[in-house]
Amino acid sequence: MRTYNIYYESALTFHTLPMEEINDSKSILIQIFSGATSRTKLEKLIREIRVFFPDAVIAGTTTGGEISEKKLTSNKTLICITTFKKTKITSLSIDAITQQNSFEAGELLAEKLVKKDTRLLILYTEGLYVNSDDFLSGVNKIAPKVPVCGGVAADNGKFFETFVFHNDKILSKGAVGIALAGKHLNIRTGFMGAWERVGPDLEITKSIKNRVYEINGQNAIELYKHYLGDHFIKHLPETGFEISLTYKSDGSLINRNVVSVSDDGALIFTGNIPEKSICKFSYIDKNRMKPDPKLFEETQMESFFIFSGYSRRRYLKEISAKQVDLFANVASVSGFFGYGEFVHIDGKNYLQNQSCSVVGVSEESRPSNIESVCMVHHEDGGCEVQRSLAHLVTVTNRELEEKEKQLETLLSYLPAGVIYFDNNLQITLYNDLALTHLGIDNKKNGFKDLNTLDKSWVTNLFKETLVHRESVSGGSLIESGDGKQKYIRIKTVPLEREGDLVGAMAIIQTEGKI
Repeated sequence: MRTYNIYYESALTFHTLPMEEINDSKSILIQIFSGATSRTKLEKLIREIRVFFPDAVIAGTTTGGEISEKKLTSNKTLICITTFKKTKITSLSIDAITQQNSFEAGELLAEKLVKKDTRLLILYTEGLYVNSDDFLSGVNKIAPKVPVCGGVAADNGKFFETFVFHNDKILSKGAVGIALAGKHLNIRTGFMGAWERVGPDLEITKSIKNRVYEINGQNAIELYKHYLGDHFIKHLPETGFEISLTYKSDGSLINRNVVSVSDDGALIFTGNIPEKSICKFSYIDKNRMKPDPKLFEETQMESFFIFSGYSRRRYLKEISAKQVDLFANVASVSGFFGYGEFVHIDGKNYLQNQSCSVVGVSEESRPSNIESVCMVHHEDGGCEVQRSLAHLVTVTNRELEEKEKQLETLLSYLPAGVIYFDNNLQITLYNDLALTHLGIDNKKNGFKDLNTLDKSWVTNLFKETLVHRESVSGGSLIESGDGKQKYIRIKTVPLEREGDLVGAMAIIQTEGKI
């Protein structure tokens, strides 16, 4: 197995390749990643490829940037030629796909293309008319265990016209699938998100697939303006690639970019967001871009295919040579930036946005010398993302302060004592009645640490609810300030956010003095 990467200029480009050696291979896969979107030029290119490599399977897509070895490029045409000694390649394309029939199209492609010995399915879907999320769901219904990679066609952020290619076809409303099969084929997949989630919880209260109408019961557009500013909506789709929404599906974080506003008042995203999803705003955090040391431990790869989100090309201006050497010094590296990427995580396939998917392919089995994988270097973004984040932080903090004041006022009127505390038993909120019931001097400013409470049974009660993550009740006689005893009872309630324990609340009541 071997991969050759060349940037196309003219038919003379192909004369730099060992064409006889390539054409003698058992199977040939030629992938085209084109930043140029002229149909006429693409048709000419494909005709030339067919002349030089008549038996090759041709597939590809228009892009938002190209990846070749240690280079990132824009508006160029990258031709990636991979030859196989033992692997069987089959391919299929489907045209006339719409938002409404994308699921059925995915089912059809998988039914006709995937076989028992299929080890990897590479998918390229058109970026504007095909619902790539639904298309992948259709594929997953038929072939849920087959790893899927690839991506969604792009046009450098113009959102005007995208294409996918299959042999002599150029499809503006289609999808292409390439199945790699064979017992000697080794596949390793990796995924990098590196998202920092910020701001309040946002529940999707009305959506239809990738169209979101209401969030937290409010108009979605107005909510975005409220938290991110009017400029965010005004500068779509650019700003939509800077700050996205993430939500959890089957335990995995899914990321979505907003790209436009529909005529019927919805925000249009690059993938589906189901109703009742709990989302947060997110952005790429350079400090969370960690390598995955387990990615390619067992087998040395012979080729790497990289499929990355378009937003990463905007803010990951160059590939760090030191990091990419982990790939390029071992094998060929090729790929593209698109409007979505198909990733394989924990045995399941997802459509992601603003992420990076790495696929290692090999026909050989020998020890790998790759110790860690870290692909790209994050550079600081432009002023728009900083402006949006600053607006989000300001509005969120103001809302939190208002809510805290409202809660403090409410707690002061309650007939019971209430204390909120975090996982370290540090008080985050309370009313005066709670401290009175526990015999703590209200004038003793700065009391926050429940670990220092002189009533060990109360502290143990609080610890128990944190350890077991369940409500706990208890009571005891304690001495009040006038020398009499009173019976207090306490009930605790654990507090969770998105499945994570963040602390607990304690309700403290008294049954009078004895």
